[in-house]
Amino acid sequence: MTRVVFSPEAYNDLLELSSELRQRFGDATSKHVTKRIMSSIEKLNDFPEAGFDVMKKHGITCNYRCLITAKNYVFYRIDEDTVLIIRIIDQRQDFIKVLFGADMFASDEKEYWDNI
Repeated sequence: MTRVVFSPEAYNDLLELSSELRQRFGDATSKHVTKRIMSSIEKLNDFPEAGFDVMKKHGITCNYRCLITAKNYVFYRIDEDTVLIIRIIDQRQDFIKVLFGADMFASDEKEYWDNI
């Protein structure tokens, strides 16, 4: 069994998401979505490889895995007996830009790959 640890950025992502949902949809929705995300993350204790390998799926050189839950991406990496939650990103966001600072929607392919 592994243990799950949140990076400061991931913890902040979860707080911001909860706050935004509370403001837009109310307390019940905020709690429901946050609970779904946390429930999915907790399953990583027993199944750390549940998410897909980002490098294999997107060809981006990194050691991240991604779990999709409640319309959010949970990016994490496995370090021995620890799952480190890197970021929690809304599916509507350009996760490549958030994670790596590159623009997924660059005007041409060369510009995109030069930014990574």
